[in-house]
Amino acid sequence: MKVGILANVYREPRLQAAREIIKAFVETGADISVDLPISKAFPGFPYFERTDVSTVPDLLVTVGGDGTILSVISEAARKKIPILGINFGTVGFLAELEQGEFPPYIDRIAKGDYRIEERTMLELTVNGARPGHLALNEFLISRGPVARMIHVDVYADGNLLDTYRADGFMVSTPTGSTAYALAAGGPLMEPSIKAFSLVPVSAHSLHSRPIIVGDGETVTVRLKDDKAPTVIVADGEIMREVSSKDEIHIRKAKEKALFIRLKPQNFYEKLKTKLEKWS
Repeated sequence: MKVGILANVYREPRLQAAREIIKAFVETGADISVDLPISKAFPGFPYFERTDVSTVPDLLVTVGGDGTILSVISEAARKKIPILGINFGTVGFLAELEQGEFPPYIDRIAKGDYRIEERTMLELTVNGARPGHLALNEFLISRGPVARMIHVDVYADGNLLDTYRADGFMVSTPTGSTAYALAAGGPLMEPSIKAFSLVPVSAHSLHSRPIIVGDGETVTVRLKDDKAPTVIVADGEIMREVSSKDEIHIRKAKEKALFIRLKPQNFYEKLKTKLEKWS
């Protein structure tokens, strides 16, 4: 088994947890590689970059919060590599295990005694150019550094939904419904629902509300002007600038995010627990 370990190099508790996890995997005979930022802390192991995880085809273990998972999820999805998240963050909706829960599960993981959960992802293209960008949580079309609203037309399968003046406009997966979309007033969705939520961010209109569309529909966004510099943000990372000359298409990706599941899943219980922690 070839396993890749990712952790936050600036957080000592996470590095210590990574040391313990590496030791446990080595004892099972696994081949270990470590994320480049932490490679200096683990000089005896080969390293990989988050933009190319092909050298660790069996499993990626993330030690951190949801942000650590999101930093590698697109590349992992393209390579069909499952992720085991160990939560050291604040909320940790995506992680399977909490701090200290890992040791009892090492034998099961080494034997492949786990379930793979698939999560729907989004693909975004600009003017039809491929390959597109991937996101697990959401794509956000947002104003740039200038504090002016964007002005966009939004279509679903070619049908005009509305024209929005807002700080931004977001397309979220069910997985992303517990992230930025929730903070922006979007609905919570159970992860297996075949739908996306379209969420205006701080819209300058009382009638502009989130809309749910089927995940088989293509969402098209067109800027009506270039008064505000506008950027595309994928899972919190700025991807590129766009202008009124561009046509943005967002649809369900063919790639799936793959997560290792070791425990019975109860989304509603997890939701209750995590939101209580968040609030």
